[in-house]
Parts: sequence; C-alpha cells; structure tokens
Amino acid sequence: MEFLAFIPIMLFLLVSILPLVLFILIIIWIYSIKSNTEKQVAQNERIIQLLQKIDSKG
Repeated sequence: MEFLAFIPIMLFLLVSILPLVLFILIIIWIYSIKSNTEKQVAQNERIIQLLQKIDSKG
C-alpha cells in the first residue's frame, strides 16, 4: 500500500519537470534551425557567385 502513496509524488514530479524539459528541447530545436539556416545562406551565396561567374562567361 505504500507504493500507492508513491504514485502521486511521481506524477507531481513528472508534471513539474515536464515544462522545463519541453523548454530545453524547444531551445535546442530553435538553435538547430538557426544553425541550418546560416549554412543554407552561405550555400546560396556560393551558388549565386558560381551562377554569376557562368553568366559573365556567356
């Protein structure tokens, strides 16, 4: 029967920690998107340079 008293405590801990875990995961996700966006911008700039180089030859 002592186990049944343990369940509400665990549920309370889970509910209290869950927002923090979700916040951390969202921050990691946003950082990942930002990092990938910066890489994509650099790649796009390189593509534009190459296209301009091809265009100037033709």
